[in-house]
Amino acid sequence: KPSAITSIVAVNDGDIQITWANPTNIGGTSLTITSYELQVKHDNGVYADASSYCQEGSLTLRQCTITKANLVTNYVLAVGDLVIAKVRAKNSKNLWSEWSDANTQGARIPDVPAKMATPVVTDAGLKLRITWTEPNFNYAPITAYKISIWNNDAGPAAWAIDTTNCDGTNAQVISNKYCEVPIATPLIATYGYTAGNNIKVKVEAQNGLGWGTASDDCTTGAVITKVPEKPANVPTKVAAKTSGTTIVIDITALTGANAGNSAITQYNVKYVKDSDAAVLMTTQGLSTEITLTGATLGSSYTFTYAGVNVHGEGTYSDASAAIKAVELPAAPTSLTCAYDSNVNIKFSWTAATDGSGTLSANKIYIKDINGNYVLAQTLGAVAETTIPMTTLAAAPYSLSTVGETVYFKLQASNELEYGPLTAATSCGGSATMKTVPSTPTIAPTITSYTETEIVVSYTAITSTGGSAIT
Repeated sequence: KPSAITSIVAVNDGDIQITWANPTNIGGTSLTITSYELQVKHDNGVYADASSYCQEGSLTLRQCTITKANLVTNYVLAVGDLVIAKVRAKNSKNLWSEWSDANTQGARIPDVPAKMATPVVTDAGLKLRITWTEPNFNYAPITAYKISIWNNDAGPAAWAIDTTNCDGTNAQVISNKYCEVPIATPLIATYGYTAGNNIKVKVEAQNGLGWGTASDDCTTGAVITKVPEKPANVPTKVAAKTSGTTIVIDITALTGANAGNSAITQYNVKYVKDSDAAVLMTTQGLSTEITLTGATLGSSYTFTYAGVNVHGEGTYSDASAAIKAVELPAAPTSLTCAYDSNVNIKFSWTAATDGSGTLSANKIYIKDINGNYVLAQTLGAVAETTIPMTTLAAAPYSLSTVGETVYFKLQASNELEYGPLTAATSCGGSATMKTVPSTPTIAPTITSYTETEIVVSYTAITSTGGSAIT
């Protein structure tokens, strides 16, 4: 008789396939194996014949495929139970071998895949990536996935399958457990999504026994993206860093919906010099402080900017206020001062050179009693002013001593800022501090009188307040 079969394997592909090897000794060199007998273990521990459930002729090929339904119905096996079988062979002398040992591992009773977990949607640049986790496939390998995307344009219950980008039967998609759907088409053009929308998606798995339960709908995660929006704010001058031929501007970073719901990769900045054509500055990256060097003194510049993301360049902002390339003005020159008849001091000067800009203001500082220069007036683009001596005699200057010298300084401004202070200039001569005459100390006397005239005499005042008695 043949020797016992030593190898039996049970695997499943929806149904259970049992295979085995020939016996190593078939009982003689001139003999052949004519048939096999297969038994499967019942849930009560008793082995029962299974040969009748095999496809006709398959036993001679040393294999047998038994449906799950037969195993559940006739052997009372449940999902997850190990299918245990044994086999024996008969040779052409009608001699049976011993039963093989039963398999101790291999196939278990399968079922359709379990319900899948909710998929996750993430940003993949010009696409959205849909990722899922392999479900419990219940002892039968996954053969396909169905990735369903809600079609906003098709009315209720309109689930769509993007077989171009998310073909769940594709071996690579099955292995990766993700697919990527282009945003432009189909998500926007075909399915009707707009920027900022979440897509709605679900996934289900299939094995040899059929389709499992679909996941819950995913309505969160990455959203539909697009080119950045037009910036709401215009570029502004950074005054502290702008001078001469260097202009520095600040732009507002774009985030969230303003960035098209996609990460900004760079900002594009353009400038217009006077009435020339717009010029695109060298790529600025993600910096929000932009520096233009080599500006032409006296020319005016306006700036616009746009965000760039994976979709491309967005709409440019409105133009900034004009920024003139100027240097600081020089200090005013030819400073003079004089006393006028209205007890004021008149200060005069020659206007500063404008630094290629337009002079807009002057400041005059007066030296106080403590030696500090105090801002006295802020003026327009003028070249003279007057200050009453009563003002100079009061706080904060307190220049109350008759004959005291008045010192002053000036500085001018243009579009850029105030320029340097002049050196101190003194008001000497007649432009020293003055006041009203002192009170007479000798009473007047009547020296003579008549019926029509009284003659009064008095002593001339010597404390004249620094100015001749008039």
